[in-house]
Amino acid sequence: MVADLELQQDLIVPLGHTPSQEHFLFEIFRRRLQALTSGWSVAASLQRQRELLMYKRILLRLPSSVLCGSSFQAEQPITARCEQFFHLVNSEMRNFCSHGGALTQDITAHFFRGLLNACLRSRDPSLMVDFILAKCQTKCPLILTSALVWWPSLEPVLLCRWRRHCQSPLPRELQKLQEGRQFASDFLSPEAASPAPNPDWLSAAALHFAIQQVREENIRKQLKKLDCEREELLVFLFFFSLMGLLSSHLTSNSTTDLPKAFHVCAAILECLEKRKISWLALFQLTESGKKHAAEAQMRRAALFRGILQMVKNEPSLRFLAK
Repeated sequence: MVADLELQQDLIVPLGHTPSQEHFLFEIFRRRLQALTSGWSVAASLQRQRELLMYKRILLRLPSSVLCGSSFQAEQPITARCEQFFHLVNSEMRNFCSHGGALTQDITAHFFRGLLNACLRSRDPSLMVDFILAKCQTKCPLILTSALVWWPSLEPVLLCRWRRHCQSPLPRELQKLQEGRQFASDFLSPEAASPAPNPDWLSAAALHFAIQQVREENIRKQLKKLDCEREELLVFLFFFSLMGLLSSHLTSNSTTDLPKAFHVCAAILECLEKRKISWLALFQLTESGKKHAAEAQMRRAALFRGILQMVKNEPSLRFLAK
């Protein structure tokens, strides 16, 4: 039915005009969300969550081109559909369809399948993948942190699909995800850790997610290795760990072990203080410049989400949202 509606929409485009690259479904989603009751009540939150979960089920049953478009071109590398999906993730899905800094596995894999399918139709697939994922750092970094979380199951699928069409290695931006995961694994092993790859925030995110999977008594010794890491990585690791600690405090059904999250944060903060590294800049929300665009967006998104969750769970603080 959706495919027929999409075809019908393209047929009514006036002669001489190119069909819109936007997908009508995202507009329908937007209108339905606007019509929902707003507010801090449990009923309003549950209604919005149910609506978004329905949208996710719809997207998962449709071709992945709905998320990314059917192809990327040099003159328009970021399609309107990509922009629509990024907006849905940043404005809605991160609040109700994610946990612990990551989207669910199904929608993450669906996006990356669509990304590869679209890029493989371009003249230079590797370059196009790199360009889109580099844009994700500033437009929707949650997609990259989600890929890190689900990389063990995502990597074989991407490798198989890429090698079926290309003889070259994986695109560089996908290799960075590989390297980030490998760094985190090496860091938590008894052997000496390899140097953290760039970018620092991605390596810090990979390490944060890896720490969550290890028992507390097994990571205390490994965290002493932080003394040898770069300043930027330590600051970002503290940021991710602090958000994890905040989430474990505010989410009643959190799977994060609260004492472990606290001790990890304390160990990282101790390292920062020992090396006299400033970390208060994490809470500066008015940073400008392209160099820090991704970091600023991650801080704003996570801090805003944490504050909103705090307001929802503490009636005495709800006046802050007015």
